[in-house]
Amino acid sequence: MTISFSKFFAPAAVFLLAAYSSSTIAGTIEQPRLYDDSDYNEYWEQQFLFDNGTMVTSQFLIANFPFSKQHGLMVATLKKTGSDAVIVKNGRKRDGWNFDETEPRLSIFQHELSGNHPGYLVRLDNTAAEVDVLYTSKAEAIPLTLEGNPLGLPELSIYAPTARAEGRWRAGPEIGGAGEEGNWEELGTGGGYGLHVVQKNSLNSSIRRWQRFTALSGDGDYAPIIHAFETPKGKHQSTLVLLNKGGEP
Repeated sequence: MTISFSKFFAPAAVFLLAAYSSSTIAGTIEQPRLYDDSDYNEYWEQQFLFDNGTMVTSQFLIANFPFSKQHGLMVATLKKTGSDAVIVKNGRKRDGWNFDETEPRLSIFQHELSGNHPGYLVRLDNTAAEVDVLYTSKAEAIPLTLEGNPLGLPELSIYAPTARAEGRWRAGPEIGGAGEEGNWEELGTGGGYGLHVVQKNSLNSSIRRWQRFTALSGDGDYAPIIHAFETPKGKHQSTLVLLNKGGEP
C-alpha cells in the first residue's frame, strides 16, 4: 500500500511535536467540562482492532442539544469478520448519567468508561450486547490541538496512544442472545487508541475534513500518528507524532 503524504500535508501547515509538557494534558478520564455554549459537545472515543479481525468502537458523548442540555449519549459497534455489526447505544438526560471522580468513571445508563494512565476499561451493557475492553498504553497523553487555537478547531488529545487491548463480549436478547445467562466470547488481544475531544464551535463552522492515520501498536521502531484538518475556509493544519518503542513522542 502506498501512502501519499502530500495528500495530508500540502499545502497544509505541519506541526512536528518534538517536545511538550504532558502534565498539561490529562491521561485520565476527566470530568466533563459542561460548558454552556449551545454548540458544546465533548466525547471520549475508543477504537480497537483485535487480532481475530473484530473491530470494537465506542463513543461516550456529553452535549448541549436544543431538546436537552448536558445530554449523555453512548454509541458503540462490534463488528466481527463475516458478520453484521452489533450496535449498542443509549442516551440519557443529565440525571441519567454520572461522573465519579474517585475512580475516575463516566457512566451513561449502564455503560462505563474508566481509568487513569496507563490502564483503562470500557464496559458496555444493554439488551443488545455486553462488551468489556481492558486497555493499557505505555505512552502518556498527547495534545494535538489546544483550546482557543487560531483555526477554531476542537480541543483534541489522544489520552491512550497505541493502546494494547483485551476484550470479551456476549450477545443480548435484542439480537437473539442469552444475555446474562450466556457465555462470554473472548476477543483475544488487539490494538487501538483513546481520543478526547472538546468542541465549542459548530462543526459546519470549524471542520470540513478530518483525516486520521493511527498506528495500532508501538511495537515497531516508530509508531506514527497523523491528524490532518481542513476548515470550511480552506485553512489546513496537520500534526505528525512519532512514538518510539518506549512510548515517548
